[in-house]
Amino acid sequence: MASRNVAAKDLAAVSKAFLEMSKDPAGQKVLASASELVKLPPGTGFIPSSSADYTAYRNFYQTAPASLR
Repeated sequence: MASRNVAAKDLAAVSKAFLEMSKDPAGQKVLASASELVKLPPGTGFIPSSSADYTAYRNFYQTAPASLR
């Protein structure tokens, strides 16, 4: 999920960076530190998602009071 103001090439680059973090030694260190901080299991990383994965969020946002948007 990204702002419509983000260029497609930038979105693709950021997505690739997150999805490939677990394959990179520096990325593995970042993931390990973040996982420890928020108490996630070792080996936690990012997985691809689709627009359908955000349906509940969009539904919530559309029905939320204006003060929360």
